[in-house]
Amino acid sequence: MVLEAQIDVDGLARQVRDRYGFSVGDLIPTPPGTEALGLVADGRHFVRAELDADIEAALAVPVALREDGGVTQAVAPYRTRSGRLTFTHGPYSVAVFPFVRGKPAAPSEAEAAAAVLAQVHRSRLFLPKLRRVTLGHRLAQSVRRLLRASGRRDDRYASETRRLLREERGNIEAALHTVRRLNAEARALPLRWAVTHGAPSLDNFLVDSRGGMHLIDWGAAALAPVERDIWHLNGPGFAAAARRYAEETGWGGDLRAQALILYEHRGWLMEIVRSATTLLSGRSDGTQAEMAWRALNRCLPRAPRDLRARCQAMVEAVATL
Repeated sequence: MVLEAQIDVDGLARQVRDRYGFSVGDLIPTPPGTEALGLVADGRHFVRAELDADIEAALAVPVALREDGGVTQAVAPYRTRSGRLTFTHGPYSVAVFPFVRGKPAAPSEAEAAAAVLAQVHRSRLFLPKLRRVTLGHRLAQSVRRLLRASGRRDDRYASETRRLLREERGNIEAALHTVRRLNAEARALPLRWAVTHGAPSLDNFLVDSRGGMHLIDWGAAALAPVERDIWHLNGPGFAAAARRYAEETGWGGDLRAQALILYEHRGWLMEIVRSATTLLSGRSDGTQAEMAWRALNRCLPRAPRDLRARCQAMVEAVATL
């Protein structure tokens, strides 16, 4: 889906001026995604347009974190003149943020990212409209639908996607079985719930030229087990990140390896569903197809082995806390 083709950029700029009271000049699109379009405005503002999404309650989280929780690393949207955090533009939900000039955090900075997440999770915020995630998930339906889909595209990406799905069907179904088993087990665990970001990968921690860390992209914020966030830091720096998180929160004994493994498997399957659906749908342009193909290849075909290794690393790290 070519998002830029569906959005009236000039009209969007006029709406921003009318709703916020400042001019943003020309809106320059960032590299396209499949569900959201980011536009840089005059080097000072960032406009995010998300397709078919109600993110008003989620975006109240970074605002509350900054205003009430003292978490200045949370990048919060501006309020419109009417006090809202978003407005609609056609099928999009739009929010305007201060533009952060920085680069994604490196694995060596996972420990600092964990300290930020500790602040987020320890904050006591009154957010009555924030959604609460459940351990049950519609992921199984999405995976089954994908495995049944043949797709209409005949280009190289689509045919290779179909081939990968056929060859890796057993690994995909095994991961889905693991998710179902761990979902059932997790319901019996004394999980620690908190306000969570939902997608705090290192790509969403921007580090500025002074070393300051900024956490962006709050559209998936929700009340959830803290493991929903922590697993995103998995990688070379995870052991140090887990120790730092335990030191900052005192919750080291509360981190559950089963829940971390559950979210790791969920994340793997959801990335397969998102990227493969894009490649098979026939609604993406060349750039989006290339991005989706790279994402799919991070999951398949070698990643089932990598997935087991990543889960084992988390188990070992949590056991030492």
